[in-house]
Amino acid sequence: MWNTILKRRKKLCECGECGLVVTPGRRFRSGHNPSSRLGTGKPISPPQICACGQCGLMTKPGNKYVNHHYTVGKASHRKGTGKSLPPAKLCECGYCGLLAKPGNRYILGHSRKGKTDKRQSERMKSKWKDPIFKKNMKESHAETLASFEYREKQSLLQKEAQNRPEVKEKKSISEKIAHNLPGVKEKMIKRNIIIFNRPEMKKMSSIKFKTLWQDKDYIEKQKKASKTKYKNSITKMSKNTQQLWQDPEFVKKQMKARNVSQNKKEKYLEGILNKLYPKEYKFVGDGEVIIGGKCPDFININGQKKIIELFGDYWHRNDNSQDRINLFKPYGYETLVIWEKELKDMDMLKFRIHKFHRS
Repeated sequence: MWNTILKRRKKLCECGECGLVVTPGRRFRSGHNPSSRLGTGKPISPPQICACGQCGLMTKPGNKYVNHHYTVGKASHRKGTGKSLPPAKLCECGYCGLLAKPGNRYILGHSRKGKTDKRQSERMKSKWKDPIFKKNMKESHAETLASFEYREKQSLLQKEAQNRPEVKEKKSISEKIAHNLPGVKEKMIKRNIIIFNRPEMKKMSSIKFKTLWQDKDYIEKQKKASKTKYKNSITKMSKNTQQLWQDPEFVKKQMKARNVSQNKKEKYLEGILNKLYPKEYKFVGDGEVIIGGKCPDFININGQKKIIELFGDYWHRNDNSQDRINLFKPYGYETLVIWEKELKDMDMLKFRIHKFHRS
């Protein structure tokens, strides 16, 4: 009883290389015993990699090559003819990547890969002439395009293909060549507008966005992305605007476009200055003078490099008066900053103006 159980138990081949299961009651699979060849007593070599050095396949026990691979890189001799055959080459179909027999260009049945049969093409042409067949095919194609799963699969495949280095190089070269050609950009813009205005594309986009905006993770990602984009856009705009406002011509154009004129508080301060020091200070807050990208309110026109600025309590609530003084200082100007609330105390205002003018 015990012997029958041991015989029926499954074991692996004791050659230690194939990893195959042996029939019950045996130690080796047929031809895997390295000690002797059946009937001859000659030792059998274990399975090894084909000696052609190109395929990377495992041979049968006792063989050095896979079938027809012994002629790789060598000129073989056909039996009985005396004619030498060329070495075995890869199949020219361009799809399988396998070796053909010596003297053959293709593996059996691979000569038609990538090519269309004439009869089949004629049949399809005759079918496409039928209007009913056209309608059915268009409807089925629209259904497949509208399905969310199909779009996801296509997007994943396109991403994988675009991430390949070969595809990136070809794409960059083709884009450079295309963008340099005359009228290509206009054609591409018109083409995209026509495609996105189609009712099929609108339906697809609406279905896709409805499904996406029902997902909570997608909503959180979009919120985070919008915040980061908003911050980056603000920083870029602030840098660009700072550079532009340093140009005096740009500032003058902006002041003219905005119709900047003298307000009531500035007129009131101008009257005080004309009483204290007539023909000494002139209003230039309409963009007449630009210094360091800023337009001062009043400037001395009698040889003294002095500026008087009037800060409104609301519009300049986040500004520091010392920053404006430091901005005009490198250009050799002394600056007096008067706040709107200081106009109420006339005695203190006159004292500050006298002290600034005589210093």
